[in-house]
Amino acid sequence: NPFTLPQPERLSFWQRIRLIQDALRPALNAIFSPDAHFLRIEPQQMPTGEWQVHLVEDGKGQVPLSRMGSGVKTVLLVLCNLLVIPHVENRNVRDYIFAFEELENNLHPALQRRLFRYLREFAVQHGCHVFLTTHSNVVIDLFSDDDHAQIVHVSHDRSRAECNTIKTQFDGCHILDDLEIKASDLLQTNVVVWLEGPSDRVYWNRWIDLWSGGKIVEGVDYQCLPYGGSLCAHLSIDSPELIDELIPVLKINRNAIILMDSDRRDATTELKKHVRRLDAEVSNSHGFAWITDGREVENYIPIPAFRRLWDDPAIRGPGKYKNVLEFVKSHENQSNLPRKVEFAHKIVPHITREDLASHLDLSVRLEYVCELIRKWNHVKDEANNA
Repeated sequence: NPFTLPQPERLSFWQRIRLIQDALRPALNAIFSPDAHFLRIEPQQMPTGEWQVHLVEDGKGQVPLSRMGSGVKTVLLVLCNLLVIPHVENRNVRDYIFAFEELENNLHPALQRRLFRYLREFAVQHGCHVFLTTHSNVVIDLFSDDDHAQIVHVSHDRSRAECNTIKTQFDGCHILDDLEIKASDLLQTNVVVWLEGPSDRVYWNRWIDLWSGGKIVEGVDYQCLPYGGSLCAHLSIDSPELIDELIPVLKINRNAIILMDSDRRDATTELKKHVRRLDAEVSNSHGFAWITDGREVENYIPIPAFRRLWDDPAIRGPGKYKNVLEFVKSHENQSNLPRKVEFAHKIVPHITREDLASHLDLSVRLEYVCELIRKWNHVKDEANNA
């Protein structure tokens, strides 16, 4: 377990060394994978009497920590604070408040995401608090929608400092302005998933989380971007240059997945022209176009999820070509259609992996996109890792 360190009773010096390195190594590998894999962490006493830590890396052999990059040292120092100090002081991790300053300085964006994701999971699992100071847009993106995190914008006008808790997306834009973040920073992510809108993002993240067992995470392995339904007509996969008003998706990121509504009213309805065009273009590129098997993304909501939400085992469901929001409106006796995002957040906790495995083409599609995301992130699947 990369998050825990066993508590010893009475152990010798070398037993403590072994215990510490056996706890640090899984955590180190969890953060550095797939860039590096460490087989052992070995402290050695030099002829001068000083101690030197050596890392045994798969494919590289034994390397002294003094000859490794600052990124490895940064991560090791963080892990020593989280795992070793509570162990040495024999105190519960819950009793600590950890504070780290600008950890991103020695880390590339992908490693930042993995380290900060680890910090987040560690804090939630142990019930401790972590304070981070940062100038990194990666951190802001990662925690902007996290219920367990709070972002505080600190500004200074040369006379006084001011702190404001970020509560809205508009507030977040001011942070990015201060950091001079540009659209080109999207190139830093390995995978871009184009979705019609915010409700589709809620469903997509739930699907990927369930299907990958929590191993594939937004902000770490992929980034979601909205294209806004009819704006799909302005997207292009293979256009080498900006032509008229077409947006060349591959100029943003070649590793692109696009999820599009079929908008079919029945099995014979013809796909819209721009959907057919994108599907054809993606088939000739690195990317993948997913056209919904039913009418819209909401038609992928499994019937058992509706039954759990409303505690009604008799519900039969709206059907793959019906308007799901009309179905929800009718069942809940509402006068207006439910808001897409609000209902998405309401229904997704009731969706299980077993539901996905047997509903429409979800199992085939999710297996493929998870494999694709792993491939683009250079991560082996669980079977290969085993």
